[in-house]
Amino acid sequence: MSSTSCFTTSVAFAVIVSILLVDAGALDGPPPPNEHINIWVVAHTHDDTGWLKTVDHYYIEEVQWILDTVTRALLENPERKFSYVEMAFFYRWWNELDDDMKGKVLMLIRNGQLQLNLAGWCMSDEGAANYAAVITQMTEGALFAMQQLNNRSTVGWHVDPFGHSAVTPSLWADIGFNAFSLSRIDYRDLDMRKKNKTLEFVWRGSKSLGKSRDMFTHILDSHYSTPGELGYDGGLFVQNDPNLPTFELNIVQQGQNVVGMARNRLAWYRHNHLLVPFGHDFAHQNALKSYIQMDKIIEYINSNATLNATIRYGTLDDYARAVNALDLTWDVYDGDFFPYATGAQSYWTGYYTSRPQFKGYVRSRMAVLHVAETLYCLGSQLFNFDRQSAFDSIDVLRKAHSVSQHHDALTGTEKKAVTDDYTLMLTRGSIKAESVTTDILGRFLAGGNSPVQLTLNSSVLDVAKAGQKISTVVYNSLGWERQTYVEIPVNRTDLVVVDGDGHSIPQDILAIPSSQSGHNDTRLYFLASVPPLGYNTYTIQVGGSGHVHQAEQIYYYERDNPPAIENDFYRLNFSADTGRLSNIVNKQSGKHLSMDQNLAQYLSAAQDGEQASGAYVFRPAQGNRTAIGSSSKAKTSSKDITFIKPVSLPAVVIATVHGSNYNDTFSVSVHSLENSKMSLSVFRVDQNFWSQGVSADFWAVNPHTLPSGALAGILQVGSSPHTKCKTSQLTFSKLFSRTPRLLATVLSTEKNAEAYVVSSFNVSANGAFFNVCRGDDSSWSQDVGVNWLAFEDSIAFSNEIIHGSYVVTGGSRNKTRQVAISLKMPFVQNNPCILASVSSSSRTFTVSSMQQNTWNPNEFYVTLANVDATGWQKDISIDWMVFSRWTYESPVTDKPLMLHAAVGKYVSVLRQDFRAGYAQVFRVFGGTGGGGSFPDLQYVEMEFQLGPIDKGGEVVSRFSTALDTNGVWYADDSGLEMQRRVYNVGQTERVSGNYYPMVAAAYLQDEKSLERMTVLSDRSHGCSSLMNGQLEVMLHRRCLKDDGYGVGETLDDSSQISPKLWMIYGDPDSSSYLQRRLSVMLQNPIVTAFEFPLTSTVDVAERMPSMSGLHQPLLPSLHLLSLRAVDPSKNDTILRMEHLFEIEENSKLSQPVNVSMSKLFATGLTASNPIEMSLTANIPKSVAQTEQLKWKTTDDAENNEIIWKKMSEFAGDGEMVTINPREIRTFIVNGRA
Repeated sequence: MSSTSCFTTSVAFAVIVSILLVDAGALDGPPPPNEHINIWVVAHTHDDTGWLKTVDHYYIEEVQWILDTVTRALLENPERKFSYVEMAFFYRWWNELDDDMKGKVLMLIRNGQLQLNLAGWCMSDEGAANYAAVITQMTEGALFAMQQLNNRSTVGWHVDPFGHSAVTPSLWADIGFNAFSLSRIDYRDLDMRKKNKTLEFVWRGSKSLGKSRDMFTHILDSHYSTPGELGYDGGLFVQNDPNLPTFELNIVQQGQNVVGMARNRLAWYRHNHLLVPFGHDFAHQNALKSYIQMDKIIEYINSNATLNATIRYGTLDDYARAVNALDLTWDVYDGDFFPYATGAQSYWTGYYTSRPQFKGYVRSRMAVLHVAETLYCLGSQLFNFDRQSAFDSIDVLRKAHSVSQHHDALTGTEKKAVTDDYTLMLTRGSIKAESVTTDILGRFLAGGNSPVQLTLNSSVLDVAKAGQKISTVVYNSLGWERQTYVEIPVNRTDLVVVDGDGHSIPQDILAIPSSQSGHNDTRLYFLASVPPLGYNTYTIQVGGSGHVHQAEQIYYYERDNPPAIENDFYRLNFSADTGRLSNIVNKQSGKHLSMDQNLAQYLSAAQDGEQASGAYVFRPAQGNRTAIGSSSKAKTSSKDITFIKPVSLPAVVIATVHGSNYNDTFSVSVHSLENSKMSLSVFRVDQNFWSQGVSADFWAVNPHTLPSGALAGILQVGSSPHTKCKTSQLTFSKLFSRTPRLLATVLSTEKNAEAYVVSSFNVSANGAFFNVCRGDDSSWSQDVGVNWLAFEDSIAFSNEIIHGSYVVTGGSRNKTRQVAISLKMPFVQNNPCILASVSSSSRTFTVSSMQQNTWNPNEFYVTLANVDATGWQKDISIDWMVFSRWTYESPVTDKPLMLHAAVGKYVSVLRQDFRAGYAQVFRVFGGTGGGGSFPDLQYVEMEFQLGPIDKGGEVVSRFSTALDTNGVWYADDSGLEMQRRVYNVGQTERVSGNYYPMVAAAYLQDEKSLERMTVLSDRSHGCSSLMNGQLEVMLHRRCLKDDGYGVGETLDDSSQISPKLWMIYGDPDSSSYLQRRLSVMLQNPIVTAFEFPLTSTVDVAERMPSMSGLHQPLLPSLHLLSLRAVDPSKNDTILRMEHLFEIEENSKLSQPVNVSMSKLFATGLTASNPIEMSLTANIPKSVAQTEQLKWKTTDDAENNEIIWKKMSEFAGDGEMVTINPREIRTFIVNGRA
């Protein structure tokens, strides 16, 4: 994805230009003008695996031509090089080649002409992608590259994701990369890094893993596209043939331009190396053309000694090795690069949530894939079935899921038709993978005999007849035993569940009206205890007497006691006045947390001339400004304004024109004010039309709502049939303690007429005089008035309103004058509203506001003009007010909620109906006395039933708690490590600039009591904390306009979604334990399969009612992250184990743990004699560590080594493996148990 509107370069292409020193030394600063430089040109293409076109369309129409023509170009000249990223495309192209061409491609890879950059299945997203899915897609690409191309990538090229996670460099280091190149960071950060020469650094993304996962990082200084000086894949050509008289020779100038560009960019670096890309989106479709042009410029520069430069083709790996050879010492960075912004109004924080239905589907497919892979690995060692066919079936989903991690797929920033195509691929893959799941589960259940026929479709329960018994298999793909409630939608209530011994188990059937259809939503719940990496069998008997609990409708106004639901761990209290959650009690600790949980909705920005909210950018609509535009034929322009929120009448409107040209001055009049609309007339004082786009800032205020110390009203002035000016006196309704500040705007009944100008004079505590003049020097016959607002200088309207006065000294000979007004306190809100009026005893002035000083947010400009003379001698005063443009956001409803509650013996459900398309459901499991001490039940489930939401709506779940957080909250990076987030008052967009990704979890923690409220998610969201003790999670978005960043399609998402959040409340230790465990459970729900009907010829006595693939459950701090086959013809299996906790996260669980590999598996597999591999399992870890470049850092290496054993080290004789906090270790295990 590339968006040319973000960048100043006029040509969109790519080269990596690296400047090498001729001598062995390196300068800590830019090279002198006469320093010899070496330029390495690295050609690349950025091939989105879906965006504006589907994956297939991109391949057929563009990608295959790139790979075809690049290959031919490389074969023609051994000096040429090329870098490629996306293995999803390369894999398809490779399989279409004949053996002869495959041999040539392998030769190009061996001799270094064709380099695999990243070599992932795609270039994945970093803001919405889960780390496990990233590892999967990177592994898919890496295994293909090693198995088919006998090659691996040594660099991470991640130049298009919209911001960067701190988890990424840690993963890249674990893969064995030497360097990481990225592009998209906040525009202000980029400018600062250029100035400070910190575009390169060592990124330490994990505080737990420390220096062992350091990654040298290079930020591209000017996007990943080619600078204009090297645009040979576009319209630029090199002409060096004097025999072409009609085509002027240009090679001399172009050579100078290229070298000059390189030298200029070196000012941003500490050394003589520079990266400038040569390529762009789907570049080099006619590679011979671009390479021939580049060949010419290379030959010219190398043969011209006066340029003092050498240029050649190279790769990112070449650059990294050259920089590494300088043996410089690098600063360490330990943060991330969120949020990403390309301008003051353009924060790319919308894609964290965009297309939530698709985000949820992608996340759920990750669990489907994990289940199929684990069962395949267990079953393939025990049962005789077509392993190749089963592997291929799973691989369909693996490849579809991998491509969906692309940064214009999972993000929801692609066209809707492309989303549909991704969904189709995932659905096809799911069907195939689930067929493997049911087949192997059926084989286990049959005890090795003919497999029992199973289905994942719970609708078999609805067609079952009385007396039938349906064997139900519950599978757990995790490494712990799980006690969890199985939830099955049903259309009947005559169901009873028993365990494998025929004993009754905790169960409920709850019926609650659906918010979508109005019919009952009936669900069967039963408690299942499932062994690690195994299953248990239960029987659902049809025709029994189930424990049915029908929902009771709760009217808030009929209840003396507030409604509540509870289990053994939590009690939820709901307000009798609003119906909203008001309190949560931790029954084990006895502590309670007051809160108000509500659904609120931002209105998407869609105003002309401003940044719209769209698929990429989240930006709420802001009021108090309307675009007037230009007026090319008249000196007056009128604008009708419809208020986004109705104005409370009676209202007074104060307005000021907001211009962009310092020398132009305007006046504005208000007319036709109603509660939902008004009109403004803007008039240019010097009576000329204007070409600049102007706008008007305004504030519509009800005088009755003003605080003490402020008054507002309308003074009737009347007509002036004989003169152009008229003076009127205002007497305040109450006496001010001292002379107030006074703002005024003319109120006129005449639309499209010349605007009026008003100035005040003789302002006192009692009142003031207004001088009203017509702008065209003529008299007027209609009645006019003056809207006025007076306030004491000490008044505080709100935290976001600043006001003051400024004295402009007399003696001006000019009619207009511009002044800069400084604020006493910083005001960083982007483009605030500025209202101003003039007080003068002798003249009538108008004042136009200007924007904030770009470089000094504490300063803004105003331009004032004398409308009845040239110049002025006496001092005049400007009263002004600056305030944030108010964000349009409101609760989904301001009415009390309708509640429906179904309270079972073990499960309780309460649904809140806000209005059509907006509902949410609370669930607690375990009842009172039915939950025991099971940690798996210690959460509150919230399911949101949303859609279609309002057009222009951006819906959030807002938790306003009593926690004292001081503007701090925590959200995860890529679902792995938690990042401390702090509300940033310096963001130019107060709301969207403080949004961060929440892939799996976020929490608030009281700074004193350390009480913590955590929410876990089943898909990625954006989240923020805009007020103390408040957390909001964005759930759904439906925008009004495209945001202009390339997709060219409005995010008009009318989907109906049901995202889930799990809420936890407790102390840090218990909360961190539950967060880590429950988050993995939420991402990996249990699988329920049904036998129907129970007519198998297999003797039930011969069945295997339960199974566990592990000898014993993993310790609570360990997670079985991956178990997947490498090759169906071999027994090789990838085993990944992950330590869930960071250092110091949990007092007991943030410790190293030992795993006995030989005693790990109980069924089918053995992990004896494992081979430790890189994260992507394509090379032994010992090889990766040996070959990996080492980088010196400014901090003391000894002090930054983590205290645990080195990651490559086995304890004892290799049978016992130590896994340290936050570590992921990857092994190849082989053979039968």
